[in-house]
Amino acid sequence: MHPLPESGDLAELALPRLLLDLHAARFRGVLQLRRDRIAKSFRFEQGAPISSESSLASETLGMQLLERGRLSR
Repeated sequence: MHPLPESGDLAELALPRLLLDLHAARFRGVLQLRRDRIAKSFRFEQGAPISSESSLASETLGMQLLERGRLSR
């Protein structure tokens, strides 16, 4: 297992490796990913992801339900 950095660049540590390290360390907290104006956060409990958020409207639950016809405007 690699030591968990406070911050970093995914060009230096691949996301799959980071996720494996978070799981092995039973990480509890929030992983925040940013690129340009896009931000995503993932909440972990004991190394398992339990929720996520995105700054992209297309990734919100409401938009996904609209696209699948489960919700109307």
